Amino acid sequence: MMALKLRAIQPGYFTTGLVVICLVMFFVVTPFYIVDVNVYLGILLAPYILTVEKGCFSKRLVIPVLALLVLVFFVPVRTVFGLVLIGVVLLMIENSLGRINNPFMFLMLVISPLYKYWSGFIEFPVRLKLTEVTAWLLNFTGAHASAAGNIITLGRAEFSVDPACAGLNMMEVSFFIALFIVAYYQRTTGKPVKSIITAGILLATLALNIVSNLFRIIILVMFSIMPQNPLHEINGLLCMTVYVVIPLLVLIRWVFSRLKVPGLVHDSKVKARANWSVNLFLTGMVIFAGCRVSETPFNRLPDRNYSLPGYHREILPTGVIKFEDKKSLIYFKPTEFYAMGHDPSICWRGSGYEFNVIRQETIKGTMIYIGTMNKGKDLIYSSWWFDNGKCRTINQFDWRWKALKGEGEFSLVNVNAANEQDLRMETQKLLGMKRLL
Repeated sequence: MMALKLRAIQPGYFTTGLVVICLVMFFVVTPFYIVDVNVYLGILLAPYILTVEKGCFSKRLVIPVLALLVLVFFVPVRTVFGLVLIGVVLLMIENSLGRINNPFMFLMLVISPLYKYWSGFIEFPVRLKLTEVTAWLLNFTGAHASAAGNIITLGRAEFSVDPACAGLNMMEVSFFIALFIVAYYQRTTGKPVKSIITAGILLATLALNIVSNLFRIIILVMFSIMPQNPLHEINGLLCMTVYVVIPLLVLIRWVFSRLKVPGLVHDSKVKARANWSVNLFLTGMVIFAGCRVSETPFNRLPDRNYSLPGYHREILPTGVIKFEDKKSLIYFKPTEFYAMGHDPSICWRGSGYEFNVIRQETIKGTMIYIGTMNKGKDLIYSSWWFDNGKCRTINQFDWRWKALKGEGEFSLVNVNAANEQDLRMETQKLLGMKRLL
C-alpha cells in the first residue's frame, strides 16, 4: 500500500521535494557561485525552452551522472559538484515525468558553474588574440596600427581592449538567443533536434560572437569611439544583431527545414515505468558528495615551505603566501591543475582594481605578463607567471598539462610595485634565481 502511494505522488510532489533538496545543497556547498543578470535571464527563458515528453522516461543520463559522482569523490571541486547537481536533477525529472528536450539541457550547462569556469579560462587569451588580429586587419587596410597585449595603438591614440570593450560578456547572451530560436522552431514545427545538432549550433554561435567582437573593436578603433560615447554601446548592439542574431536566424531556419517530423512511436522500452527509488538514491548520493566537497577547503595550504630572503613572509587564510618589503608585494599562490584560473586580472578585481594595460614581455629569457591597474588615483604595476621550480610559463594549457602529468606543483607568482622601475627590478631578481620555488 505504501509503495502504491509513493508511486502516486512521485511524478509530482515527491520528485519536486527531492529537486528542492538538491538545489539547497547547491547553495550550501557552492556559496561562491555568482548569480548575475545572465543567470536570471537564463532562468526566465527556461519555462519557454523546456518541453517534457510526458510518459517517455529516459535513463540516458545515468552513465554521465554516475561518472561525475565518481569524479567528484576523487576531485572534490565545487565546479564539478555543480555539474553533478544539474545532471542529477535532470535525470530525476526524466525518470519521473518524461524526456527533456535537448535545448533545455544545454541551457542548464550555460548557466552552470562549469560555464563560468570555462568562460573565465578562455576570456583573457581570446581578448589578447582579438587585439592582435584587429591590429593586423587595420594594417592590411593601410592603417598604421600596432598591438601590445590588450593595447591597440593607431597613430597617437591608444585603445585598451578590456572585457566590456571586447564584448565577451555577451557570449552567454548569444547562447541564450540561439537556444531560444531553436526552442521556437521546435515548438512551431514539432520537429525534435538532436544533441549533436544543438551543440553544432552553439559552436556556430561561438564563432559568430568572436567575429562580431572583432568587427566591433575595429569600428571602435577606426572611429575613435570611447566608452563614454553612447555610440560605444550602440555599436555593440548593432554588431551583435548583424553578425550574430541574423545569421543564427538563417542558420537555424535552414537546419529545421532539413529535419523531418517524427511519426508516432509506441515503444514499450521507451515508455518504461518511473522508478522513485532511483531518485531517492540519487538524492542520497548528492548529499554524500556535497558533504565530501564541503570538507575540502576553497584554498589549501601550501605543501612546501616557500621562502624569500629579505622579505617578510605571511601565509594568508586563503593559502596564498605573501612576501613584502619596502618596494614590492609578492604573492605565491599554489594552484591545482583543475583549479579556476585566478590570475591577477581576476583576483585584484575583487579588491576594486581594474587592469588598464596588459602585455606579454620577455625578461631573463622568460615570457611573462606585465600590466598596470588602478583604483581611483591608486596605481599599481604588476607582473605574473606560473612556476614550479623547473618550468616558468604563462600558457594555461602548458602548466596544467605538466601538473597533471606529475611534473611538480605550480604556483602563480605575482609581483607588485608602486612604479615600473621597482617592478622590473623585483621581477628580474626573481627570474634570475635558478630555482625560485
